[in-house]
Amino acid sequence: VLFPLAYPWFCLLLPGLWLLFKRTDVHLISKKMIVACLVCYLVFLGGIPHQNLRYLLPAYALLLLILFPAWDRMFAYGFYFFKRLTFAVVIVALSVQLIATVWILRPVVARNRLENSIATTLRDALPADATLYAFDLDVALKTYLPGMQILNLWERAYPSFSDDGYFLFNEPRLRQQWEGHNPMINWERANETRQLSEFRQLPDGWTLYRIKAAEK
Repeated sequence: VLFPLAYPWFCLLLPGLWLLFKRTDVHLISKKMIVACLVCYLVFLGGIPHQNLRYLLPAYALLLLILFPAWDRMFAYGFYFFKRLTFAVVIVALSVQLIATVWILRPVVARNRLENSIATTLRDALPADATLYAFDLDVALKTYLPGMQILNLWERAYPSFSDDGYFLFNEPRLRQQWEGHNPMINWERANETRQLSEFRQLPDGWTLYRIKAAEK
């Protein structure tokens, strides 16, 4: 929950900003509202089961608004008393920050490429009106494949599955986190009540299965 408040790669100068922070920086009602929003949002993030670094982006923006007076104070004091040192520190911090930003964004970019790659494969391999059961990738796939009926495996435990539908899953990756929850319950029920035949191997361990009636 407190990750955005102290993680230096988000803002390398963050520890220094906290040292220059004053209570009067949140004296205005507007600043108090921002603090309240940040606290509520962090509590919300701490309570949801599915974590993602992208969820922290709004928290970073709110934190920067709160710490802006400290940032302004650092520049004013630094360039007045220690101009060369402050200039050097800012250049080094910005350089390291740029490298850290590129490094942190790598998983986000890789995820976007994975979603595009799988969506392209599904668009070419499946009928435009196919029924697809999916989890984790389903939100992105609904954007890329608007004509398909994409059913989320987290929302509920399905009592049955459509014959001639499709099942997109990554069992080794999802089992540890979602054992006993709807994604794994649906996966196990589909294997028990239907025949899942491998239809296409996809990147990063994902597999597309064809759902058929179980053999009697």
